[in-house]
Amino acid sequence: MDLKMMTNNILILLNQKCSNKKEVIKKLVERLYDDNIISSKEEFLQAVMEREAHSPTGLERGVAIPHGKSTTVKKAAFAVARLEKPIMDWESVTDDNNVDLVFL
Repeated sequence: MDLKMMTNNILILLNQKCSNKKEVIKKLVERLYDDNIISSKEEFLQAVMEREAHSPTGLERGVAIPHGKSTTVKKAAFAVARLEKPIMDWESVTDDNNVDLVFL
């Protein structure tokens, strides 16, 4: 699997001003929709948020990997956002994970 084939400049967001988890996830879902990776923003966002409610997707060192399973996904891909300021309350496997890099 060639990771270069799974993302592109449209799916990479830098210096994003997001104040909470849902805001950054919505931006990434928007980009996936705009790039024809998913067929429904609403369904995919719902799947990701349901998964978020199930268990933490924050890892450590500022990284989070929210994800969801949905039939709206047309092909494997990922979007990434680097945040201007970290989100301090992202549920993570470590207590001190201030998320500033999000892969969806």
